[in-house]
Amino acid sequence: MRADNIVLDTLGLPARLMNRIKAEHGGLSEGALGNGIVAVLDQGVVSAANFSTGLIIGRVCSKEQFGLYMLGFTIIMVIIGVQESLISIPYTIYSPQLKSVDLNKYAGSTLIHQLVFSILSIFFLAIAATTLSMGFGPPGLSGVVKALIFASIFIMLWDYTRRILFASLKMKSALVLDSCLAVLQIGVLLLLAKLGYLSASMAYWVVGTGCGVVDLSWLFLNRKKFKLSFKQANADLQRNLSIGVWIFGSGLLWSARNYLYPWLLAAFHGTASTAVWAACLGVVALCNPLVMGLQNFFTPQMAHAYAEGKIRVLYTLSLRTITKFGLALLPFCLLLFMFGGHLVSGFYGKKYVGNGLIVSILAVNLLVLSLSFAPSRALFTLQRADADFKINIVSFLILLSCGMFLAKHYGPVGAAAGALLSNSTSLVLLLIVFSRLVRSQKSCRESDKGREYDRTFEG
Repeated sequence: MRADNIVLDTLGLPARLMNRIKAEHGGLSEGALGNGIVAVLDQGVVSAANFSTGLIIGRVCSKEQFGLYMLGFTIIMVIIGVQESLISIPYTIYSPQLKSVDLNKYAGSTLIHQLVFSILSIFFLAIAATTLSMGFGPPGLSGVVKALIFASIFIMLWDYTRRILFASLKMKSALVLDSCLAVLQIGVLLLLAKLGYLSASMAYWVVGTGCGVVDLSWLFLNRKKFKLSFKQANADLQRNLSIGVWIFGSGLLWSARNYLYPWLLAAFHGTASTAVWAACLGVVALCNPLVMGLQNFFTPQMAHAYAEGKIRVLYTLSLRTITKFGLALLPFCLLLFMFGGHLVSGFYGKKYVGNGLIVSILAVNLLVLSLSFAPSRALFTLQRADADFKINIVSFLILLSCGMFLAKHYGPVGAAAGALLSNSTSLVLLLIVFSRLVRSQKSCRESDKGREYDRTFEG
């Protein structure tokens, strides 16, 4: 049996979908690797670049600079989260239903949407930078936000191109794109560190420039795949917003409940406390190649599964995804639980000694977040993002109450506990809502079949 067949079978994809993927996309990496392995490898490259960037800044710069870098990172992640909600996720859901010219037109529409969103993001970042320069917020943050005005344009474009490739199941192309960026980014950062010019704001100038070089090169080489039409873009925007509004609200709340903690720590305890959070989170992020690689693979597969086999296939794939995420992550979480504190001080230096408890809590939180992925994306695929949005409201309220209290009185340990409490509540609610929705749709389908049979018999 070929290696890529084994991979697809191991990932638990339904037989019809497996055959469709093999027929349309064939084997990858000279027939030796499947989409799943390439997706994990790609995320390994991205995670290694992000981890190395944080590691270089954490060891070379002060705690305050590392804390400022982390705050800038949360800004970028929130912006990207909004972009994914309004553009990338709808594209992932709808693109499997389109072919040839229609797909190229839709891709062109999303590119226009992405560019408009970039302009809006720059506008709000400029307002934020002006406000911070007047003395508001943590000292030094205004310089980071000014760098983000430039960097965010190309970082968003980079994420957009990756999601387009993932939605098309072109994992190998994404791997090439991200490998080029990683080499360029880390090489320049190491050079600046050696010359003594590295800072939080300089790091974002480097990342933005690297993304720009890679993004623009890819777009030029693939320009024929995008048919630009502002009239079509307006029509596609209306379609995207039919589910994108709920996904946007859900994604915004999700980002808030996970990325507000560094800001709470900076407000209550200073940016040095944020640096501790960043170091612990950086160690936990060592699992990201596996977690996000599988997410990048399974997100488009869910859309293809639903288009191919409707609710039954999607439900089966979701359950298998939850199981595989749990089995894959549990050993890593146990290792972090036992040795996380030593890893933090080993990677980032002696100034981060004594934070093992924070890593342990964040490791459990990572497991909970990973298990939440499948039911959340399944709700998006079923165009019930409104249910996911309501669940995120509950979790966000926990952040505003328990999470804020714990962060204020117990620092990074309390922030980690607050995040775990919020995300655990979300996981439980997601599983309950998704199971009930599946049972409800199955009952409706069986009822419709019964009525159709009665009409046939009477006729």
